[in-house]
Amino acid sequence: MAAPGGAAVTFAQAVEAFLSRPGLNAETVRSHGQTLTRLRRHLGDDTPLPKVTAAQVAEAFAAAWGEAASATWNRHRAAIRSFFAWAAQERG
Repeated sequence: MAAPGGAAVTFAQAVEAFLSRPGLNAETVRSHGQTLTRLRRHLGDDTPLPKVTAAQVAEAFAAAWGEAASATWNRHRAAIRSFFAWAAQERG
């Protein structure tokens, strides 16, 4: 996934593209948006998506939801997995 001019897409740009896909219902956008906003705050909007590491995501996740109830933890984990699966597919 590249931004115009061949630059790497930033984390914020990727999140916006992910959440603006056609066919997403409003609840999914709201729920995933909450999760990914927390991740954006931790990682930084301008971080190039290819530079985001699993360790950084795990650290952010633990800081935000490490003590959450299992249903909450699972919801946020599913949103993050969905985002990164989509991003990997987009990079081809």
